[in-house]
Amino acid sequence: MPDRAIDHRTDEALSALQRERVSLPIASVGPVLEVYFPAASTPRDIPHGLGVVPDGYQVLLVATGQVQAVNVHLWTPSVAWLEATVDHTRARIAFMKLQEGVITHVVPS
Repeated sequence: MPDRAIDHRTDEALSALQRERVSLPIASVGPVLEVYFPAASTPRDIPHGLGVVPDGYQVLLVATGQVQAVNVHLWTPSVAWLEATVDHTRARIAFMKLQEGVITHVVPS
């Protein structure tokens, strides 16, 4: 299978996404992070770059397995913890902080 190259302009745009914080109508989103999880079920501290305690994260791409939040009560304005379900997982992840007033209804348990 031949190697596929990304043209220079697309590569620059993707690199910019990895450095920028973006505002969406419902959330502020931190930079896109490429994260490697060497071992399954092992919490990994992720410096997310959001500057506030995240309300959540979005997995944009995962090579194998799944990524899940752990130790959410310990998340800080600079670090959050995630773990993968499979050894040697690679994922692209963006952390986010919801805008005030976005959560309008809480589903009772």
